[in-house]
This record gives sequence, structure tokens and C-alpha cells, in this order.
Amino acid sequence: MVRKNLKLALVASIATVTIAAPGIAIAGATTATTITICVNKTNGVVHFAPSGKCASSQTAVVVGKGAAGVAGAAGAAGAAGAAGGPQGLQGIQGQRGPQGLPGVNGAQGVDGPQGLGGPQGVAGPVGPAGAAGAVGPAGPAGAAGVNALLMVTSPSNSTIGTTITATCGAGKVATGGGFSVPAVINVTNSGPHAGDTGWDLTFQNNTGLAPVTVTAICVVGTAS
Repeated sequence: MVRKNLKLALVASIATVTIAAPGIAIAGATTATTITICVNKTNGVVHFAPSGKCASSQTAVVVGKGAAGVAGAAGAAGAAGAAGGPQGLQGIQGQRGPQGLPGVNGAQGVDGPQGLGGPQGVAGPVGPAGAAGAVGPAGPAGAAGVNALLMVTSPSNSTIGTTITATCGAGKVATGGGFSVPAVINVTNSGPHAGDTGWDLTFQNNTGLAPVTVTAICVVGTAS
């Protein structure tokens, strides 16, 4: 009698647990009208047997399934989920589409302002020489005695260490001069006479007498 009462109390307890806390006792239960509870014969541990079979060390208790309970109140909103994962890799570039149709020709634009002039070009080649012009009329006569050129020659056959002078004369000065001597003559000086009145030539002749010529280029004027 005691064992039977204990079994009935256990069944009532299991039924109470099943009804009060279905999430603990019959999670995953089927839609069958009864469920099977397995009770360990040694320590009294209880577990739900979805297959309806218990081990030999367990006692099977079949419990009727009661009516569905009233829906519980909605639970509090859960915390926000973690941010999404990293951005995916860029996809490969698609194929190039076909070429579009040519557009309609636009209206002609207005004329732009005239551009700046370009740089001057390089000079062209020199042209051929022109034909000689006609001879111009004779110019007026110059003033008498101005820049008249006079060449004075003084021949000499002097010997060693001689200086001879080609003198221009009164009213004239020497602007230059020169000489003519044979190869045997050694000229030591050729230059204007004192006061530019003529042209001097100093020479040496070691072979004896030889002809020597001195020339003075004279113009009308006075020495400056």
C-alpha cells in the first residue's frame, strides 16, 4: 500500500511539473495524448522519454496530456545583435556592353575671337643682286688744297748708317710713308719726320753703295 501511494504521489508530482513547467519536463514532446516519464529506481531522477520506453533500471510512468495552458506574457525584447560581418570582396567587373548609337550632331558653334599673331618668321635668303644703277651726276668741285695727296720720293745711294727724309713741303704734312730698298739693305727705322713734315728712313748698307727710295704721303694742312 505504501509503494502504491508513493507511485501515485510521484505521478501527481510529475503531472504538476509537466503542467506548471512544460519547458522543463516535456520539451520537444509530441502531439500524442499521453507522455512517458522515466524514474530512476535508485535515486529517483526523472526524465522525459520521447520514445515512450524506459531502461530496466527505471520505472515508466505514463501521464495524460492536459489541455493547452494560457499563453504567457511576452518576454522582454532581447539585446541588439552584433554588427554585421565585414564587407564582402568586390565582385569581378562585368563584360563591356555594346557600343551605343552615335548621338545627333550638335548645332554649329559661334565663331571664336581672332587669335593672336604668330611670332615673326626667320629671315629668308638674300635675294640676287639688283642691276647696276645709272651713273649719278658729277659732284661739285672740292675746296682747293684740302686733303690733296702728294707722294714725294727721295732716291739715295748713301752708304752705312744713313738717314734720308722725303719732305712734304710748306703747308703740307705727312700722313704716312714707306720705302723701297734692295735685299742687301738693312732698314733700322721708318717713320714720320719731326713735326710730320716728311718721312724718315734709316738704314745700313754693308756692301757699299745701293739705290734706296723713301716715299712720304702728304696732304694739305698743318700738324696737330
